[in-house]
Amino acid sequence: MKVLPVRLACVACLFLLVGCSGTGSSNGSGASSSVPLLGGDRDAHGCIPSAGYQWCEAKQKCLRIWEEPCEGTGNSASSTVDTSNWNTYQNKTLGFSLSFPPSWDGYRATEGSYSTYAYVGFSFSGTHQPFELFKVMQYSREEWAKVEQSGRFTVLSRAVDPPLLCDGCCTQGGDTTGGGQFDSFQRERCAEVPQILQTFQRSGM
Repeated sequence: MKVLPVRLACVACLFLLVGCSGTGSSNGSGASSSVPLLGGDRDAHGCIPSAGYQWCEAKQKCLRIWEEPCEGTGNSASSTVDTSNWNTYQNKTLGFSLSFPPSWDGYRATEGSYSTYAYVGFSFSGTHQPFELFKVMQYSREEWAKVEQSGRFTVLSRAVDPPLLCDGCCTQGGDTTGGGQFDSFQRERCAEVPQILQTFQRSGM
């Protein structure tokens, strides 16, 4: 009688198959858990800082303050800023304007261009570290198609193609220290950048 050995062989194969399928689904290496998730940097309100969104208490939603001002009856910091004594900077090359508070007196705007993008960077000279606090830039169409999905940049205006971007933006990733390179003065100015970006306007070129 060979029935019993055959049955035992079938049972052994069944256990072997179950074991293989179990290890295959978990992929013991943990590779599936290492895949970055979009929106993985959401804050407590569900906003995505790396994309330029921040919580607006007055409107009870996430928004980009240079696209949609945070105004209302709430105690929003952006809605209480008085910009009447701010100085306006206009850039004809990229076609935009920004307003700066008195604390930014003496800032330097430096224009530059490369084969893939043009930019204007804002910094302070003198005794301060020679780093740009933020810059407004525009990629070529070909290069923008390559970096658009990186999430690195904050879009200031899509009224032009390719769009105008902010690189750095100081508080874009919640860091106002420039990776630890800014001095105390630059950190204070960096904290004001979101309010400055709220004054962004497209202008004729």
